[in-house]
Amino acid sequence: MKQVKYIQLIRNKIIVGKCKLEIDNNIAWLENVFIYKKFRGLGYSKFLLRKAINSMKRMKKKIIKLHVKHDNYIAIKSYKNIGFKITKKNYCKNKLFGYTMSLII
Repeated sequence: MKQVKYIQLIRNKIIVGKCKLEIDNNIAWLENVFIYKKFRGLGYSKFLLRKAINSMKRMKKKIIKLHVKHDNYIAIKSYKNIGFKITKKNYCKNKLFGYTMSLII
């Protein structure tokens, strides 16, 4: 049975960013990672990702996966800095579209 969990990052009573986790057995899919524009570049994505990871650790999940577009360089760098690794290249009509990234926790 799938579960859905929403994570918000709040600073000074203001929502800075949010994400969604779809959980199925021991795998959680991280989706819709979003930092509001005026808070970008301040390191908040790292805090949001850590919050999501810690939440999944508490729930005893083993793997977090996500999809990211191939040209979203900032997101790819953020995910890699947290420990995600590219585990699959995704193609659409024989053209690279994005990556599946995974983190074993």
